[in-house]
Amino acid sequence: MTNIYAELLEQIIVEMRTVLPHEKDLLPGHEYFVWLDFLKKVKPDSKLFIHSNNKIKEYTDIREIMLLAETNHYPAWYIQPHFNEEDIIITYENGELKNISSELTVDMSEVWAVPRQILKFSGVIKGILNTQKSFIAYDLELAGTFLQKKEFLKNAGFTTPEFALFPTAEIASISSNKLETSLINFISQARESGLKVDGISIVSDTPLLPGAVTQIIFIPQTN
Repeated sequence: MTNIYAELLEQIIVEMRTVLPHEKDLLPGHEYFVWLDFLKKVKPDSKLFIHSNNKIKEYTDIREIMLLAETNHYPAWYIQPHFNEEDIIITYENGELKNISSELTVDMSEVWAVPRQILKFSGVIKGILNTQKSFIAYDLELAGTFLQKKEFLKNAGFTTPEFALFPTAEIASISSNKLETSLINFISQARESGLKVDGISIVSDTPLLPGAVTQIIFIPQTN
């Protein structure tokens, strides 16, 4: 039944795309983005997201991100490491580990910290390997908030990267240099823990940009 509703949602969005201006010309909060955000929750692997997910927008100027936070009325954002290596994709079906795929030249039988069973779970979990060949899970294709996903991964037995709240509430009173320094320190700590990190992923439970985009990347120029 869920698949039928998802297909109807896709049909509605496709029809809206034929009559509305380009996404970049629509104002945040437009009805189109409400429908798109709902589709992302019920069917995150929809083909309608393929184009927008190919390349996540990257920022090197922290002032642009501060302005984006102000424009969005200082929402709750979360930060976690952005990894500069190939993803490992783990697929589960009906609670059983189905497949582990990656472009890495590594014997996947040697990968640690991957649960063989997750009760009643069917879906995809994304992650990377640290220097000790332990799997670090950072995302999964499942409807829910950022914190709910982190809790799910933790309860399932995965190791997850450190995360923190982005200080959106302090942006009005903090300098760009101080904010950038704190983010660079976050990156350094991730590297010290054995992760290959080139920046920070900023994740939101509400759209950051038009098109139901809920993630951007900050890569410091000093990186």
